[in-house]
Amino acid sequence: MKFNKLAGLGIASVVLFSSVGSVIANSEVAEASFIFRRNRTTKVATKANAILASGNFVKQEKATNGRARIVSINGKRYLEFDRTFRSGEGPDVKIILHRNSNIPLNIKEGNYITLAPIKSFRGAQRYAIPENVNLADYKSVGIWCEEFNATFGYAPLQSTIATANSIKPIASGNFVKQEKATSGKATIVNINGKNYLEFDRAFSSGEGPDVKIILHRNSNIPLNIKEGNYITLAPIKSFKGAQRYAIPENVNLADYKSVGIWCEEFNATFGYASLQNV
Repeated sequence: MKFNKLAGLGIASVVLFSSVGSVIANSEVAEASFIFRRNRTTKVATKANAILASGNFVKQEKATNGRARIVSINGKRYLEFDRTFRSGEGPDVKIILHRNSNIPLNIKEGNYITLAPIKSFRGAQRYAIPENVNLADYKSVGIWCEEFNATFGYAPLQSTIATANSIKPIASGNFVKQEKATSGKATIVNINGKNYLEFDRAFSSGEGPDVKIILHRNSNIPLNIKEGNYITLAPIKSFKGAQRYAIPENVNLADYKSVGIWCEEFNATFGYASLQNV
């Protein structure tokens, strides 16, 4: 008799938690869920998620309200608007991240990046943030009409978790010229256990074909480099501005003392940055 009761209870539990699992799987935002039954609260386990920054929308050209937040879900970052979000409508409206806390009515190229066309002028929505975007460079979210270069509204962002990304600088150095004028700063950082090479927004280099980002064993990289003294990280993404490159886990950073901008086609180092531990 007792066995039958226990068996019945076990089946009921399986049905209950299977139902809860379906609800969570279909939820748009993976946040901690709770089951309320007979005044008891059971927390359902979720993967490591975090709110990185948030802010309230204010009007610029058109009435805009609601709340924006940047979240990390399973290691990927998203911009989310809550269900109270509202904005005036218009043509060719984009979602942007801007370098300033207060976005002017008319914005200038180089001060922002476009995430995507707006999905809706009302309600909750989510936009993926590319992995190579350094969120430290951007201080606000904007609703921007590209056709008329008009900011409808924006939300200044405040960090909600000071150590959300656990960013630890490892080494850095300033670029110098070798073959072509090269300037700006390179930094190797560790973010949540992974190493990246970052260039700041002041980075600039002369252009050329088949240009690669390399790590070199010497502090000063010669004009022409020899095989075995360097590794290639990736083709260059841009000859100007902030950018990020993943460093493979099997790379021993202690073996490399500089970062180079190298044209493989002509074996010519455009510029390099000697790295110093920080």
